[in-house]
Amino acid sequence: MKYHGSLKVKIFEISDYGLNKDERREKYKDYYVLLCEKCNQEVNKRDYKCNYCYNKETDPNEKFRMRLGSCKECHQVNEYSVGCLSCIIKHFREDFNKWTSGNKIIDQLIQNIQLSFNNYNDLLEWIPYNKFENIKYIAKGGFAKVYSAEWIDGRIKRWNPLSNNWERNGQTKIALKVLNDSENISEDFLNEIKVLIKASYYPGIVKCFGITRDPISLNYALVLEYVKNDLRSYLYQNNNNSITCGKKLNIIKRICYGLHIIHDMELVHKDLHP
Repeated sequence: MKYHGSLKVKIFEISDYGLNKDERREKYKDYYVLLCEKCNQEVNKRDYKCNYCYNKETDPNEKFRMRLGSCKECHQVNEYSVGCLSCIIKHFREDFNKWTSGNKIIDQLIQNIQLSFNNYNDLLEWIPYNKFENIKYIAKGGFAKVYSAEWIDGRIKRWNPLSNNWERNGQTKIALKVLNDSENISEDFLNEIKVLIKASYYPGIVKCFGITRDPISLNYALVLEYVKNDLRSYLYQNNNNSITCGKKLNIIKRICYGLHIIHDMELVHKDLHP
């Protein structure tokens, strides 16, 4: 370790291009300046690679390695920021015999989504009901009841080859949308899941994290992103003219954007209200 003035300086080892970005960040987190072992140029600490060497590199495979590292299991170069897709999908497949929803159609739906994985944000899981605590009733609609709950370990963050297990985001507040009389799964339920998953790729649309089942009523439930207030409650709480014209326009624009996404998917909302 060297000092440049009062700053701690460290040589960035070119062998560390085999690490992913998080691993590089952890290894070099205590150093303010990183110098490339190969060319002595300063290493970009935003993505932990030497831009000078990267721009000179002509091998596309090596450029991927410099950006994203290599898989610890199969040792292939990562071509995606989430890691090695083939190994991640392999681990999902290995877990298929560890869970079941009790319904072959739902199992197949979740498995198909996991086998086409390319982004943790778009992942769907079967989540055992005992993974939720502090379940509180919020409201009911025509065909479902909605509850808030704490998901004890939260969503999958990444695969950890050292622990040979999934890392998760930790306790997360979510919404449970429990569908009435869904012991025997309906076509409407499956269609809603498919629509939510497809729409979840877009910002401003409530994300669907997975599916669970109430062990007492045997009703199935969607595990959804928790939204603190609906529009009606927000307007009621701010009925003293505290909402500026700019905020009002922003709300309208976001509603229109969400509807635009839905319409682009050749769907109709059919229940639009404040």
